[in-house]
Amino acid sequence: LVIDDNEAIRAYLSALTQDHAETIEAASGEKGISVTKSRVPNLILLDLIMPEATVAKYIPVICDFGQAIRTMDISDH
Repeated sequence: LVIDDNEAIRAYLSALTQDHAETIEAASGEKGISVTKSRVPNLILLDLIMPEATVAKYIPVICDFGQAIRTMDISDH
């Protein structure tokens, strides 16, 4: 799951991973959390800074799912 408000970054990361795994994209943290509730991903690439919140808001929510989900924080800054 790639969560980033920058469409170009989402597309780039999805292209990098397409031969290795199914990639789902989300344009905001809230959409990413919604996707995670319905389909638990193996890995979340999560933008550090998005307009609605920073990664600090979403990591605790992801941890509350009760499953080990790997996260990698990313930034284009």
